[in-house]
Amino acid sequence: NDDAEEDNTEIADDNETPEGNAAGDEVAVKKKPVFSSLSEAIRSNESTIEDVRLLFSREIGTDGIRSVSSEDRAYLWTKVICGKALEDVDNSSLADSFREWQNS
Repeated sequence: NDDAEEDNTEIADDNETPEGNAAGDEVAVKKKPVFSSLSEAIRSNESTIEDVRLLFSREIGTDGIRSVSSEDRAYLWTKVICGKALEDVDNSSLADSFREWQNS
């Protein structure tokens, strides 16, 4: 029973990122967010590519039978290729420049 508690502690520690100053004063621990779905993860600025891969394999799988919803495709593509949420890329100066070039 004590071993189980130690294992849980180790998992929780891996899920925390310390933040503080160089002197080590007042270190705050920021918990990594947990995403309940692929749709939620691909829309978040805080998700990582690993979060997306894990949720994709759980929800969609690699068998090719299921596919990503049409609403999620642009978000998924942007997150995987750019590593950012679609809104961030869409609001970037590069996206503005592309739209201006496309409309000229």
